[in-house]
Amino acid sequence: MKKNLIIFLAALLLLSFPSCRRNKDVAVVPIKDFPSIQNILPVQLPSETNAKGRLDNFEVLEKHQDGGFLIVKVAYSGGCNEHFFEVSWDERYQKSLPPQVNLSLTHVNNDDACRARIEKEIAIDLRKLFLNTPNNVVVILNGNVEGKILVSPNE
Repeated sequence: MKKNLIIFLAALLLLSFPSCRRNKDVAVVPIKDFPSIQNILPVQLPSETNAKGRLDNFEVLEKHQDGGFLIVKVAYSGGCNEHFFEVSWDERYQKSLPPQVNLSLTHVNNDDACRARIEKEIAIDLRKLFLNTPNNVVVILNGNVEGKILVSPNE
């Protein structure tokens, strides 16, 4: 019995060597043209947001899912100081099929009084939404029920 086991393990070992020597071709996969890394926003708890400066209005021009991101094109006025956005979520799913979540997108203008119209794309990282549900989720951004969007973990 022990001899058969040794022969079996030796044969298995010999069969694995040729597969290790195979020339591996690495496929070059193009990286999608997402906004710059500074524009990728993680979904945070409301208590984790770090809104410094005055919150300001902005307009959501369009939104769509691209992979694990919700791409949101926004417009706001400014041009003199650096602006940033934050996304928060209270980690609650509304009881519906598919479940719905309320994301809050806030704009901090750092007391920028300039009036230039700026359009910018930001990417919201959606992975946190699918930790407790493997299915589609409806995202309601800033309470805009008419503009809700169905997002998928498999996109």
